[in-house]
Amino acid sequence: KRSISPLFRVFLALPAEGQPESIVSEIENMVRSYVEK
Repeated sequence: KRSISPLFRVFLALPAEGQPESIVSEIENMVRSYVEK
């Protein structure tokens, strides 16, 4: 499996920055599609 740590750090950092939920959802979808490859 690929390492997801770079994306996962971004994914965890976004909510802490107070980003809109839509952006968080986009990141979540990106992480999921990345992990599934």
